[in-house]
Amino acid sequence: QSKFFQDIPVEAVGFIGICEFYDESIDLIKKIYKIDTPVKKLNTNKKKENDFYHVSSDVAEQIKVANDKDCRLYDRALALFNTRRELVDKNIPYVYGKITSILPNKIEGWAINPFKKEPVKLKFNTDDGEVYFGIANEPRDELESINIDAGNEIGFTINLDKKILDNSKLVLEVEDTGQIITC
Repeated sequence: QSKFFQDIPVEAVGFIGICEFYDESIDLIKKIYKIDTPVKKLNTNKKKENDFYHVSSDVAEQIKVANDKDCRLYDRALALFNTRRELVDKNIPYVYGKITSILPNKIEGWAINPFKKEPVKLKFNTDDGEVYFGIANEPRDELESINIDAGNEIGFTINLDKKILDNSKLVLEVEDTGQIITC
């Protein structure tokens, strides 16, 4: 999967389904796109006795090591899937977004609300209680190659009064929904 995605940030993909959560994925896509279509389950293993195949912990570890990029991509996709599912279940539209740079005095990234054609308002919390606000309305061309239709006014830079420490706990969220934006 990491070869398929190459330079496409998983956060920029409109819908992500997870095979292990097939029914939930189908329910989610139906809710997002307001469709009601019957679901067919074809090509399933009728001899399988339960939902999971048994793999020893040694073999599982070898698989993880050999597929490190794919495992990291899966973890990001699963977290994104869960976040989006929670928001959609609450009837809250989700934002596509990503932090692309954390520097000592600022953070940068991009955020797009595909459901509203207006800049995304952001709130950045530091672990020392400082709160900063920003708007994703700066020109960015980093998603141009994958045809994100946002007029390139999707970037944000939040300048900070203090330097960010390496061990700081930082939280960037969409101001009106509380959705967390990650690196």
